[in-house]
Amino acid sequence: MKEKSGESLALLTLGLGLLSICCAGVFAGIPAIIIGHKAMAKIKRGEAYGRKTALFGLFCGYVGSVGGIIVLISFLSLFWEKPRPRKEIKVPAWETKLLKESMGEADERSSR
Repeated sequence: MKEKSGESLALLTLGLGLLSICCAGVFAGIPAIIIGHKAMAKIKRGEAYGRKTALFGLFCGYVGSVGGIIVLISFLSLFWEKPRPRKEIKVPAWETKLLKESMGEADERSSR
């Protein structure tokens, strides 16, 4: 019979899970989830103990990962610029007439 390895995986899961909630988000949350599921499998087989610690680490890993994704999406949305529709400028008729006349005079001068 194998000797129980203790709760080292469960403690590692807890540490990574808490780290993911505090500051690392997905970068520590995903390893916490992977190691947590490995720890739970070992605990289920009777090779280790620390079920509550592993479960709490898994919970923290999931919460930290989801929170990290939400923070990342909201941060990116701050810099995401939506295209703005162009506004048509309404020029009064008298300005249009002056503009056409000045352009006509400029064309006549350049053709000479």
